[in-house]
Amino acid sequence: MKTPSAIILLTLAAALPAQADQQKSPSDDGFAAIFDGESLKNWSGDPKFWKIEDGALTGQTTAENQTKDNTSMIWEAGELDDFELKLQFRIDNGNSSIQIRSFRLPEAVDTWRVGGYQAELNKAIKKGDWNEFHIIAKGDTIKQSINGVPMAELTDNGPDKRRTGLFALQLHAGSPMKVQFKDIRLKRTKLDDAKKICFFAGRRSHGYGTHEHHAGNTLLGKRLRAHYGEQVIIVYYKDGWPNDPTAMQNADAIIMFCDGGGAHFVKMHQRQVNYFQDRGMGIGCIHYGVEVQKGKAGGDSFLDWIGGYFEAGWSVNPHWNAEFTEFPDHPVAAGLKPFNILDEWYYHMRFRPEMKGITPILTALPGADSLPTQRQSGCQSRSDRTQRKAARHVGRRGRG
Repeated sequence: MKTPSAIILLTLAAALPAQADQQKSPSDDGFAAIFDGESLKNWSGDPKFWKIEDGALTGQTTAENQTKDNTSMIWEAGELDDFELKLQFRIDNGNSSIQIRSFRLPEAVDTWRVGGYQAELNKAIKKGDWNEFHIIAKGDTIKQSINGVPMAELTDNGPDKRRTGLFALQLHAGSPMKVQFKDIRLKRTKLDDAKKICFFAGRRSHGYGTHEHHAGNTLLGKRLRAHYGEQVIIVYYKDGWPNDPTAMQNADAIIMFCDGGGAHFVKMHQRQVNYFQDRGMGIGCIHYGVEVQKGKAGGDSFLDWIGGYFEAGWSVNPHWNAEFTEFPDHPVAAGLKPFNILDEWYYHMRFRPEMKGITPILTALPGADSLPTQRQSGCQSRSDRTQRKAARHVGRRGRG
């Protein structure tokens, strides 16, 4: 039985077809490979020192080719919050380390200098042979083991503690050395002390100042942080669907701000989204991100996920001055006062039959002069109100 969803139809849209997902899902144990053993996809390091050798990320310095400072191979697909990480490493000389929840050093000589929490790889290891590294970060506590032997446990309650940050593999400056990493697997774990919201932004498609997907997400994320503080963890992914295969594993909600219709970036990932929403993840869509192709191409999914969508040939998007004077008794509407604003308000949306499970938050009736003349068939009825919907209920949660 479908549980109620929510809808906020501002200027939002989204689309998703029923094709197979293009992104590999995590394995049965929840771990996902983040290095393919063949390419540097999603990795960035100084090519003078880093390469792929024997299926491993390999960092090496020589007497003739030395690094002035420690230099890192950085995973660029996402940042770490609460997680488990497993990998194999081998060191021939010297020592190395792994950076977690870290940051790029300001004013460094290049972009591969990293600071933050550092796990050393120079104890209880088999020199010249492969070793197993395992690290667990949960809240303020980080635990590290090598070859099954606990090596360190840290609880950071200080004012500069880091809850999120980069993951990087480090090559130390100093004597010539070689270090290799392979079988790198990541699993994100549920946050116990905060709610995590992932913002997905589409690529640039309009002129500056319009459809600023990442900028809009950042603005909303900053407002949430300002209001809720450490009660929320905000994560941003930009320029299309995340390359991080673990992006939604511990997300309490995802927000998609992107181009819609046939170009919607989620259309090849419907099964992934459905899997995580079935397990409690909320879904929000902003502006064009609520437009979907009808039926199996995306509309059916959106009716299920957020209760409605913008359907080409049925819905319209005129610019008009909408006035809102009444609001429902709903947490989403708390604190709202009457207002009006000129915007591109989506109109004549495609909702579930009888608006089942949907709570309209903002409703307004556009004037006849705002409706395009025969712009799209079936959209001239003025009995359907513009709706910015949002509702939450036990089970599936969504808004658009």
